[in-house]
Amino acid sequence: MRKSQFAAIVIIVVVLSLLFGGIIGTYLGAQSTNDESITYKIRLFMKVITSVEKNYFKEVEVGELIDYAIRGMLRSLDPHTIYLDRDEYKDLLIGTKGKFGGLGIQIGLREEILTIIAPIEGTPAYNAGLLSGDKIVEIEDVSTYGITLQEAVKKLRGKPGTKVTIGIEREGIENITHFTITRDIISVKAVPYSGMVNNRIGYIRLSTFSESSPDEFSHAIDSLIQEGATKLIVDLRNNSGGLLKASIDISDNFFDKGKIIVKTKGRKIGTSKEYYAKKHPKYGEPPLIVLVNSGSASASEIFSSAIQDWDRGLILGTKTFGKGSVQQVIPLDYESALKITTAIYYSPSGRSIDMEVKDSKYRKFLGISIKKDDEEKDTTTYYTQRLKRKVYGGSAVTPDIIVESPKITELETKIYQKGLFLTFTVDYTQKHKIDKDFTVDELMLDSFKKYLQKKEIEFTEDDFEKSITGIIIGLKRNIAIKLWGISSSYEAILTDDELVTEAIELLEKVRTTDDLFSFIESK
Repeated sequence: MRKSQFAAIVIIVVVLSLLFGGIIGTYLGAQSTNDESITYKIRLFMKVITSVEKNYFKEVEVGELIDYAIRGMLRSLDPHTIYLDRDEYKDLLIGTKGKFGGLGIQIGLREEILTIIAPIEGTPAYNAGLLSGDKIVEIEDVSTYGITLQEAVKKLRGKPGTKVTIGIEREGIENITHFTITRDIISVKAVPYSGMVNNRIGYIRLSTFSESSPDEFSHAIDSLIQEGATKLIVDLRNNSGGLLKASIDISDNFFDKGKIIVKTKGRKIGTSKEYYAKKHPKYGEPPLIVLVNSGSASASEIFSSAIQDWDRGLILGTKTFGKGSVQQVIPLDYESALKITTAIYYSPSGRSIDMEVKDSKYRKFLGISIKKDDEEKDTTTYYTQRLKRKVYGGSAVTPDIIVESPKITELETKIYQKGLFLTFTVDYTQKHKIDKDFTVDELMLDSFKKYLQKKEIEFTEDDFEKSITGIIIGLKRNIAIKLWGISSSYEAILTDDELVTEAIELLEKVRTTDDLFSFIESK
């Protein structure tokens, strides 16, 4: 052992012993004086470091060992509490204050596996066909096992125009699929589309909860009401969240003044708060359906759980992601910081929407009431504020009506992987005149099938038929974007969207919101 390193370790041991022995000695004395005390554990920890540094078969850096120990300690808490070293802290500041090149995905750790929460519409990841729930198991042929979120962000982010290859595990696809994606500047429009789906029902696609979201959303509702909308569909699928304030402000369009929208609960003073609607809804209470999926997270879950708990509308789709915690970045010095979970979000009925709150002791500490309605399903039962309907919670938002989106096939994955929807569109639109109300006919499908064969994509007729719905949507979306822009792409595919179609059918059968619930109860 080098003398300088040994001296450093000795100093650390002495300082920690004095710190914990002096500052919390009284606390420890009251708690326990046996070998399980904090002081003993700290000394044991330093002995391990000293022993490793002295005896390990190759030379190690003590500073790195301590960094690894810190990261391991925080990982045992939850996926969102992390240590940021100099480079990671710098990247975080750049990400919040400046522009950067990326893929356009929101990622999280689910059971310690790097998972895509949602791709952002119009970004390289979205255009490449990455999906909510895809597991990123490799980055540049290196396994992501054990990677932290901050480390993953560092690897995926880079200069616009550069490429990165990721390996994806996808449900229903046997082997790892590799996508090489070109990074780009990521910019997101909060409301990329709103419009009438028939003469009475308006549709709003909300892609994020940003500073501009409340104004964009209000303008969208104003326009739809002026066009004759008396019922609304709000699409939060793959909306991975954003600002708490934006979620509260948007919720203000639907709740009476004084109704609670969300509350946070933490241990530290100031982290437990309640947030209320500040104004009465401008257009009353038009029947409302909110669309969600596994890519709906954080602020999306705050909004949808409040809508559900106040019986203000129906939630339709699949269970949301379950990111219901509040993080604070605490600088440790000039070069590093701690990003730490300080509180948990709760819906008006008292549901936690965070998937990570599983430990029974932690639940008891936070005051989460549990009523087991069905032991076999292990569901946690709550009741809505107004109609006392039964809803489920404790981890994410469970929709009132479960409607699964079609699973993407292996053939579709190959098409997206090689960008063939886009390249076919460029070629086809140069050779054919296409009207705005076009349909994907047999001639276009036959041309696309021959194009795939030309590109040496292996598939059978049965494979093509099983993928036909996804292929039609992919062709419609890409042709509409190429010729008329993103708004037209929504208009082109909304009638092919199973969740939107289901929402329209439900809304057409009711006059009021309560009629909607009566229909569901009898269904």
